[in-house]
Amino acid sequence: MFLRVIVLIVSLSLSLSLSLEQSAAGAEPVTATINQQQKACFKEAMWPLENKSGYKNGSVRVRQQMRNSPGPEIREMRLVCFALSKKEAADRAKAAERCQRLVNEKRRRNTTAARLHAERAWHYCETLQQPYR
Repeated sequence: MFLRVIVLIVSLSLSLSLSLEQSAAGAEPVTATINQQQKACFKEAMWPLENKSGYKNGSVRVRQQMRNSPGPEIREMRLVCFALSKKEAADRAKAAERCQRLVNEKRRRNTTAARLHAERAWHYCETLQQPYR
């Protein structure tokens, strides 16, 4: 059993080092597809709702009601998520600006969880600033 664990760890470290060498050599890094990025972005956009105590402690009916009427922060972040699939540079630039504004608002909050959420959401702002592939 112990030998299997060691072999697994060594094989994982070798595969990780190979992928790092490939990316350092100029090879295209393995990235998530646009659909996967959008799904992750939508999940992150719902974080403020799912973090509320009413949502955590509420019944199924209450949770569904809260999901059906998200606040303005969630609606704006979802618009940013939709922009991940847009190809036009002007649309992406406008969404990136909106994303930066939203993340700056999130960073001003006093909780550690909200700041961590802002750091995760910042990844999507950076994705929008890159050209569509």
